[in-house]
Amino acid sequence: MEKCKNCGADLQPGVKFCGKCGAPVDGSIENNSTTASRLNKANNSETIASIKSHSLNYFSWYKKSISKPSEVDNSNKYFGVVSIVISVLLASFAFYSIIGKVFAGAESAINEVSRYYPNLSNAGVPTGFKLYFQLFLMVLVYYAVFILIGFVCKKYMIDKDTTIFNYTNQLGSYGNSIMIVQLLLVLFLLVSSTSSFILLIVFMMILSSISAVAYIGSIVVTKAQAKLDKIYVAIITLFASNVVVSIIFMITARSMILRYVEIIKNLL
Repeated sequence: MEKCKNCGADLQPGVKFCGKCGAPVDGSIENNSTTASRLNKANNSETIASIKSHSLNYFSWYKKSISKPSEVDNSNKYFGVVSIVISVLLASFAFYSIIGKVFAGAESAINEVSRYYPNLSNAGVPTGFKLYFQLFLMVLVYYAVFILIGFVCKKYMIDKDTTIFNYTNQLGSYGNSIMIVQLLLVLFLLVSSTSSFILLIVFMMILSSISAVAYIGSIVVTKAQAKLDKIYVAIITLFASNVVVSIIFMITARSMILRYVEIIKNLL
């Protein structure tokens, strides 16, 4: 049987184009532009079909992780990463909705005062996309610290065969419900007034509870035999993560404090 010169697929007798890649067979009267068009359409169709397939599979995985998070099949190594990225984006926007109002007020006040103190004219307060990007990086670092420390502790204290994708999948499947709460929090922040402080605290308590359970579960729920009791490994992991995040927070806070102290000095 004749083979396609482009992809090597078997060609049926009498066909003018390959059924797999769309390339013309010898003797075809199609010109190069038509050939290129067919190849592009075939590639685009294959890409779209792949995206649809992965999207449907992800949503099926996500749905299962909501109903039965401890029974999810984590064979696709990228699903956990997708969930974590979505969670980072939602968390960043939630922080932006809260802090953005404060910073917008601070910027307005500084601009007003700068009319009398010209030295303040260049003392900008981050707002808009700049503020969101800074918060996004902050949340991303927070997530990255917990994920990396959790992965390292699990790999070297419990299961040497685990990979970063195995770990993020398990962490994501246990904590996927956090995205629903984050989405509700974002909607709440968009429509609520500043008088709903108690409800905001409730959201934060729910989010912290889900995060803690998911994080500890990603450490202790495993069939591997641990060198150290899994509960103690979870305690070490959580403690180490909190220490690193606290250090990063203190460094960042100190930098911000020094910046605004400088602004105040310019007023004197």
